[in-house]
Amino acid sequence: MGFPCNQFGNQEPGNSEEISKYAYGTFGVKFPLSEKVEVNGKNCNDIWKYLRLNSVLYDKKKKKAKEIPWNWAKFLVSSEGQIIKYYNPRIDPLSVVKDI
Repeated sequence: MGFPCNQFGNQEPGNSEEISKYAYGTFGVKFPLSEKVEVNGKNCNDIWKYLRLNSVLYDKKKKKAKEIPWNWAKFLVSSEGQIIKYYNPRIDPLSVVKDI
């Protein structure tokens, strides 16, 4: 599932409908997209808070989760909601297939 976010270099400036049309029409995206969200900061979407707090991004000593560094950060999540793995934004999405 994709989560459009405009917190990284103003790369997703449109509204959710415009982003969906662009992703599905221009790039042929085959996965569902959520509404546009924030993944960092005080308005961070609850899903992303959960992902950050329950993954390697959480620093136990500081009791704080690191921010998502850039678009295309990926998480592999079990059907029970357990975070299996975090992938940094530079990882090719197709390389995740082996872990699935």
